[in-house]
Amino acid sequence: MAPVYTTDALTFIRMEVPEVARPWRVEYPGAMHHVTAHAVAGQDLFLVDGDRHKFVSLLADVHRRWGTLFHGYCLMSNHYHIEVETPDGALSRPIKWLNQTYASYLNWRMERRGHLFDGRFKSLVVDADTYLHELSRYIHLNPVRAGIVPHPADYRWSSYRAFIGLTAEPPWLATGLILDRFGHAEPHRRTAYRQFVEVPGEVIIDPLQEALYGAVLGTQQFADAIRAAFAPATATRDVSRHAQIRPRTDLETVCAAVTADYRVPEQSVREKGRHRREARDVAIYLAARSCGHALTDVGAYFGHVGGSAVCQTCRRVERRLAHDAQFRQRVEQLASGLENSSPALDTPIGSTHAGER
Repeated sequence: MAPVYTTDALTFIRMEVPEVARPWRVEYPGAMHHVTAHAVAGQDLFLVDGDRHKFVSLLADVHRRWGTLFHGYCLMSNHYHIEVETPDGALSRPIKWLNQTYASYLNWRMERRGHLFDGRFKSLVVDADTYLHELSRYIHLNPVRAGIVPHPADYRWSSYRAFIGLTAEPPWLATGLILDRFGHAEPHRRTAYRQFVEVPGEVIIDPLQEALYGAVLGTQQFADAIRAAFAPATATRDVSRHAQIRPRTDLETVCAAVTADYRVPEQSVREKGRHRREARDVAIYLAARSCGHALTDVGAYFGHVGGSAVCQTCRRVERRLAHDAQFRQRVEQLASGLENSSPALDTPIGSTHAGER
């Protein structure tokens, strides 16, 4: 008999909001989401392994098109779970594209018509500082709770095997932010994460049962800030209100801080070139990750490069952050200085995401 697993007693926020025709979305740059979608009428979403391979390939396409980062996934028979980070704030567009493209593929393969998914996808905004690793455990234990496998490492169609080092990580899968909670040294942090997931306990909480209508997973303070900024009475659906949550340091200030710290001219940071320059990479990373600017805006400011190039630069910096303590200290000091230069917040949320992705 497979063991039953538990999560720690973190706060799940259940928020009652006025009845609306459609659930409201929370979207802002740097937001973290738990996204799920089910097949209509309990039908199978994935019939053969080829369908699962197709869906995973579409996750890679979403990453290339929008710069979306996936911090974990699990494909079940009639639904899926993904942990999604939106560097530029867009959630609805990429997930709609994912679902519509997969539905078109499956209808074509099965020679049929009609809806595949049961309405809109569901999304919960997540407090990454307190709950992301718990959500990762919940997602990776889905096949165990369903009785499909006795251990999560036995299941091929989730990101768990990549997290614990049994398979290679695809470039669109960002394991570093979660693994950083368990240390920076390899392979010890992967071993620690595996122990965290597989230690048996009493019961595991289903976040979808604890959250309703654009709910929040995190602390009360985090939930209050989200509700104040995004509740339907004060904000329209699918509209970024990030400035109300975490004010951004402008790109000029980011560039000036980095050029002063590295003692290099602004031109060498803003203009793209054939050779990689550490100061330029750090400036792009801070602008996109710490300050939450849209990838397209960052790319336009730093030499009119594309969003995918900005993502590649961020991953390059994050890989170095994971093993170079001196470099990490320098970047953290710059990020702290930029944070202090922003207007103060009564209820700050969000954090700098450092670590290999």
